[in-house]
Amino acid sequence: MVRSGTMSSSSSSAAGAFSEEVHITRNDFPGTSSVRPFVAGGLAGCCSATVFTPVDLVKVRLQANLKIGEADSVFSVAQDIYIKENGLRGFYRGISAVWLRQIIYKGAVLGLYDVFSECLKDPVQTGQILPQFCPVSQKGHLSPIAAAVAAAGAAGCASIIGNPTDRALVLMQTDRMLPVAERKNYKHVFHALTVLVRAEGVFRGCFAGVQATALRAVSLNVGFLAGNTLAKQFLGSSVVVDQILHQHGGHKQHDSKNIDSAAGNSADKSLQLLAVGNPTEISTARHAIDNSSHFLVVAMSAAFASGLSCVTSLPADFVRVQLMAGLFKNPWQCCVATLRNHGPLGFYAGFGAYCAKQAPMSALTLLFQDWIKKLLPE
Repeated sequence: MVRSGTMSSSSSSAAGAFSEEVHITRNDFPGTSSVRPFVAGGLAGCCSATVFTPVDLVKVRLQANLKIGEADSVFSVAQDIYIKENGLRGFYRGISAVWLRQIIYKGAVLGLYDVFSECLKDPVQTGQILPQFCPVSQKGHLSPIAAAVAAAGAAGCASIIGNPTDRALVLMQTDRMLPVAERKNYKHVFHALTVLVRAEGVFRGCFAGVQATALRAVSLNVGFLAGNTLAKQFLGSSVVVDQILHQHGGHKQHDSKNIDSAAGNSADKSLQLLAVGNPTEISTARHAIDNSSHFLVVAMSAAFASGLSCVTSLPADFVRVQLMAGLFKNPWQCCVATLRNHGPLGFYAGFGAYCAKQAPMSALTLLFQDWIKKLLPE
């Protein structure tokens, strides 16, 4: 009886220890226990996309016109839409597809990036995921490789999920460019998806151009999300930026001398431990400057990331639009034909409209996301 009681007591204590360990492990992944980052990402995407939908429509028309052989200007395309498609209302053709796409795609990419970046941020708490490739500073900052891995993974997954709505959006935006007898006259996004599935089937209809979509999403978000994170880390921990915020914005300045003296030899030891790949022993005594949540830092980081993403993503976006509009059968055919007929700069058709839409929209999305996250409950 005593032996049985002892075994029962040991089992209970072991079970308690195990449950406590599991509880700690779950708390180490704050993004996985809440839909908050996904909701914030979807709402931020809808807000910014609503503002820039007219510019996106002009960009898509410019890219589609290149195949037809018409080299129109941004002004002529915009004027044509306004005159022939019921004024300002014509610029919001496909808005239902825009909103659905932002809820699905943007919510997924921003939400998954938050989750992935939290997992890669501190290898001490997350089981040292990619410790040899993704070293972190003692402040828990992401390395460039870790940020790129998180952004690419989130973008790849979200692009596959959001490809059906992306295809519906392109079809709705280019429908008026077809001869009258060939137009489908889509009423809304679900009508476009229904017609698409009936005509081409689920896989071919909904996932046409998915390779170009994924490539475009990865190329965009590696510059957009990873660039934003790295810029925010750099500017947020900069002594110069901290002094500027203190002098011109009434911001409370951190005392770098006290920071260094408080750290003492532990800072040097932490750097040595990082060099030999032992982040588990990094000292937590050091207090660093952190202005990453300041509005000016958030705005500057968003502006840098949005500009970088335009340069890296437009070629893939051009191929994606061509495939989704049904102008080519595969990405290779599109690339060869574009290079042969228009040269390398052909991939940057509509660059002005793309930058006018993508750069401010990307920056606005990050600002909306930061603001919405503060409004949503924890």
